[in-house]
Amino acid sequence: MVLGAGNDDNGDNDDSDDAGRLTPLGMTLHAVRLLGMPSHRDVISLYWLYGLDHAEVGDLLLDAQAFGWVTRHDVTLPLVGRRVLWSLTDRGREQNERWLAADVEARGARPALLAAHERFRPWNEQLLDACTRWQLRPTALDPLAENDHHDVAYDAAIVDELDDLGRRLRRLTDSVTQVLPRFGVHAERFDAALEGVHDGSLGWVDAPEWTACHVVGMQLHEDLLASLGVSREAEAP
Repeated sequence: MVLGAGNDDNGDNDDSDDAGRLTPLGMTLHAVRLLGMPSHRDVISLYWLYGLDHAEVGDLLLDAQAFGWVTRHDVTLPLVGRRVLWSLTDRGREQNERWLAADVEARGARPALLAAHERFRPWNEQLLDACTRWQLRPTALDPLAENDHHDVAYDAAIVDELDDLGRRLRRLTDSVTQVLPRFGVHAERFDAALEGVHDGSLGWVDAPEWTACHVVGMQLHEDLLASLGVSREAEAP
């Protein structure tokens, strides 16, 4: 059964013997979901890591738009100019969740996902704390003082912590990646962000417009919740 290949919005026409494999159309919907409101180029960058043919992306986005699963946004951004961005519609989100649920069931992946989710929560708390300390450098007079990154030792300690989080992230996702290979992209993207940090680009820790460490953590969180069929509200203790 190939998921994401159906010609209706219920995905009922899946007809391959390649059990549980999300098709490029299914992966396109999932990429839009994970990336938030991506451009064509953003989706292509994820396709490279997924090992899919990036030349298809434009046509697949148009197919998804025709089904009413994604919305195209023509925007003008400061210093960037005109961009075309994409977002999931409610129907697209529902379709994505149907295909993900079938994929997880076909692969028997739920136990690995549940175990990874349990390990993710303390990992994520530490990541968020590290990013907060990267942004702030409290003083006696101002507990919310911004980190000016002049204290090399202070920043280096946080980078060491992020390096450890990167190693733990790969261990966290390894068991899931064995049954859901698409989860391997998160460790690769986190490692790439860390490389940028070590090269001196401070934004690779937390810049929202980059595939920074913090952004990768949010995307992994969304991937786990979407694959488990759990809402953020239901996840809260």
